[in-house]
Amino acid sequence: MRLLLTIGWLLASGGPDPGAIQKAVEEVLGRRFADRLPYWKVELRRIPAWPEERAFRIEYTDPHPPRGLALCWMVDAQGALRRPVSIYVAHFDTVWTLTRALRAGEAIGPDAVRPRWMEVTHLGASYVRRPEQWRNMRTRLPLRAGAVLLVHQLEPQPVLRPGEAVTLLVRRDGFELALPAITRGGGPVGTIIRVYAPDTRRVYEAEILDSRTVLWRRTL
Repeated sequence: MRLLLTIGWLLASGGPDPGAIQKAVEEVLGRRFADRLPYWKVELRRIPAWPEERAFRIEYTDPHPPRGLALCWMVDAQGALRRPVSIYVAHFDTVWTLTRALRAGEAIGPDAVRPRWMEVTHLGASYVRRPEQWRNMRTRLPLRAGAVLLVHQLEPQPVLRPGEAVTLLVRRDGFELALPAITRGGGPVGTIIRVYAPDTRRVYEAEILDSRTVLWRRTL
């Protein structure tokens, strides 16, 4: 089924009125994408020739949100005359940019980033939108000052490193046992590492829960 949104009839006197067409396009897009319209800036790029004293409506039939260059349509009352209106829809959003250059593996702190409202229409990769996305993260590669922070450039900071003392929790069959252990690996929360428990003289695989605790997964 073709998606069709229209607005009330507009009368073109002496050719299309750009202001009226602009308003009509924004109203049509607003009905389809009301939550996104505040993040867009709509510009007319090309208006077709149109007979004087002929009413028209605006249609946007694409099922996807417009991004960059897009087409709407001027259509007359009978649907016999149909001409394209070229528009450009700029997308804006808050991004985080670097205040200084960062080395690969460097932790990202509040002093290294700042928010910026900018056009993201042609920003192909997924960019960082919220502070939670860069907190407790570090860079995967060197980044230059002023660059927009992208999701794929970041990785979680390790909370444990080899040789650190931790508590190994063993939960089996309804009981819980806590053993002192030494890490033989490291990484962020959720990483599976090996630990050595001096009391049992055994090596275990365990999941990192936090900077002090690991959870038993299996005995090696």
